[in-house]
This record gives sequence, structure tokens and C-alpha cells, in this order.
Amino acid sequence: MPGLVINSLLREIISANGYEIPGTDCLQLSADSVRSLISEFDASYPGTAGSLRAAALAIDGEIYINAFAESLQPDSEVVFIPALEGG
Repeated sequence: MPGLVINSLLREIISANGYEIPGTDCLQLSADSVRSLISEFDASYPGTAGSLRAAALAIDGEIYINAFAESLQPDSEVVFIPALEGG
């Protein structure tokens, strides 16, 4: 099952939606695509999908801007990346 790294962005999204942050650094989710990973995460933490869809992410170290349809392998590691602010 792909692993979803619980980084500062996910901790912020989880707590902003009023949920308790998991006691682990990585959640194992039974997903075969980014779309299904977001859906499964949102089933556990309702209201988080919108924030996740707006974020860039890395799959096995490769960064994607629009990865909603990307497939995942059983041993994939997924990390959502916060947007950089600047100007």
C-alpha cells in the first residue's frame, strides 16, 4: 500500500479541519492512484480533499504539479508539498 507522509502541510490541513493528528509519520492507504489516495484520505478526514487537490505533490521523489490522475505503486511514497509564497 502506498505511504502518505504526514508532513507539516498535512498536519495543518488535518488540524484546521478539527481532527486529531495521527501518531505516525506515514499512513498506509490502499490506493492505486492519486485520485483514490485523496478520496481515501478524505473518507478518514472529511473536508480535506479540496486542500489536497490544490497542493503539488511528490511521488517517489518526483514532483508533480497536477498529479490527480497519476498512478501509484504498492510501495510508492507520496508527499504533499505546500505552495511557496513569494513576490
